[in-house]
Amino acid sequence: MRRQKQAKIKVGIIGEHPNNDALALLHLLRLVASEHVEFVVMQKNNRGSQLDSMKFFRTLRAEFKAENPQHIIILRDLDGLLAETGKVVRLDQWFEKANKEIQNCGIFYLAIYEMEALILSDIDNFNQYFNLKTKPIGDPLFIEKPKEFLQKLTEKTKKGKYSENDAPKIFQSLSFFNIYKYHKGKRSFQCFADDLEIKGLISVG
Repeated sequence: MRRQKQAKIKVGIIGEHPNNDALALLHLLRLVASEHVEFVVMQKNNRGSQLDSMKFFRTLRAEFKAENPQHIIILRDLDGLLAETGKVVRLDQWFEKANKEIQNCGIFYLAIYEMEALILSDIDNFNQYFNLKTKPIGDPLFIEKPKEFLQKLTEKTKKGKYSENDAPKIFQSLSFFNIYKYHKGKRSFQCFADDLEIKGLISVG
């Protein structure tokens, strides 16, 4: 008897910029995706502060109904450290509102300080990409303004200063397992990845 092929699970990814952070996260998760999972970028016409608008919630609800994903990963930058509890509470409340629009199928990743902290978690591969010799920088969750940190490191490289537009290409060269190992603790990438594994979307082990 022929074994029935498992249906694909569609998982949407929404970020503050569809061609930068959302696509970068997609590249990273594809490295460890379960074979029946398909990651797709959603909300391609909303970015930055537009995610706080009524238009975003309206188009989110419409796209969810049209595309029917089983899960939607929603990525926001905290633009602050975890100790800035006011910012954390505000974005957690924002996610609760967004999650209601998609029948509570959302998975929230709050990037602390911002998405570039994940790059700092795999500094060796970042060094190879830019031909640098930067030493490990410590706990990436405690680095303020990691984007500016990367820009300062790369201002004299042949590839030029790091910009958000570089993120998708850089994330293709990063090690998922290095990021998982070093970006750990409360509200970390490791916690986020563990949640995805519990849901059967990726395999960390």
